[in-house]
Amino acid sequence: MQVARDDKILELVRTITSLYSFVDRLESLRKDVELDVLENIIQSILVQTVECSIFIREYLGYGFASKPKYG
Repeated sequence: MQVARDDKILELVRTITSLYSFVDRLESLRKDVELDVLENIIQSILVQTVECSIFIREYLGYGFASKPKYG
């Protein structure tokens, strides 16, 4: 069960990495798409990245990086 959760966290990190590769490619579309549209999309991506980063950081405190402390 723990291994499956750890695998899902790694999958999340890979997805975030892949997403930022996509964002890098968006730069080339800048001249073809309204800047406001791109800015809104990138802002949403950044907000979600922060939320995922907080989740991962908290998970690492209790997941495969260390065991939960009780008591």
